[in-house]
This record gives sequence, structure tokens and C-alpha cells, in this order.
Amino acid sequence: MTDRMAQILDAACRVIVRDGASALRMADVADEAGVSRTLVHYYFETRADLLAKVFAYTDDRADERAVAGLRALPTGLRRVERLLGAYLEDEKVFRTNWVLWMETWRAAVFEPELREPVVESNRLWIRQIAEQVEQGQADGSIPKHVDAHAAAHRLVAQLDGLGQQVLIGGVERRRAVELLSGAIALELGITITHQEAVA
Repeated sequence: MTDRMAQILDAACRVIVRDGASALRMADVADEAGVSRTLVHYYFETRADLLAKVFAYTDDRADERAVAGLRALPTGLRRVERLLGAYLEDEKVFRTNWVLWMETWRAAVFEPELREPVVESNRLWIRQIAEQVEQGQADGSIPKHVDAHAAAHRLVAQLDGLGQQVLIGGVERRRAVELLSGAIALELGITITHQEAVA
């Protein structure tokens, strides 16, 4: 990715976080980035193309932050806690990701060209959690009887709901962390002893 393309994507992030995806216009992104409209169209053919790329861009940045230090954690359970819990942290990268996630998912209902990247991103996210559950089963931190993929799917759905509630102020972040810890314990059939990993 070129520096100029990243500059445009960063500008698009700011526009969407400020005004929402429904108000996204290529001209506004160009103005925000301080570049010509022609340059924005050079990198992104359509508004839907720009929205899909900015969704992937913010998703990648949040994932990079969430997986930081993941390998150093001793068990699959701890890594599940870390991956899910990271998205409830009070950091700009995660808040931006939540806004882009909500806006892009909403837009995908009405813009079919956005559906494939959104669905694929969600599929990969569920698989990422499922892999850590499987590793936890291999190292003994998660019971063998747990259906890794089904548990991961339900945990991601729990996190999605909690993340949205935190974003709009419907639930306090600390309470959301507690609820997520409880969901992990129920889904994985364990007693959470490492709540600091979720917090």
C-alpha cells in the first residue's frame, strides 16, 4: 500500500467516524485528505470500493493490535480471552473499528457489493477464535467436548452485541467486560481465572 493510499484511507476513516457511512462522499474524503478528487478515484473506483477497503484497513489495524503479544500467552484459553477482550479496550483503534464495522455491516444490507468482504471478514474472525479454542483443547485449558467453531461463532456474536452497546453508551465498559468473561466461561465450560486478560 502506498503512503498516499493510506492517507486517503485514514481520511475516509475520520469522515465515517464523524459523519457515518451513509454520508460518505468521495469529494469529502478528498477534502479531508487534502488531495484531489481525481486521486481518490484513481485508487478507489467507486464509493462502495472505498468503503470496503476502509473496512478492511481498519479491521487489519485492530487485529494487529489485538494479536500483539498473543504468542507469549501460555494457553489457548488465555489467547481466546485476549483476542475477544481486546475489542472492549478503550483504545482509539478499537473504537474506530467498531464504528466502521457497524457502518459497513449496515451499508451491506442495502449495497450487495459490500456483502462479500463483510461476510468473509466475519468468517475469518470466527475461524481465528475457533483455532485458539482448538489450541486450548490441545493444551488442556479448554474441555475437549466443546464444539470449537460453534462456540467461537456464539462468542463473536456476544462480543458484537456488547461492543455496539459500549459504543452507544448502553452498557458501561467494565460491565461489558464482566459479561464477556461470563460468556466465555459458559461457552467453553470453564471457570475464568484470568479476567485481567479480558479486561
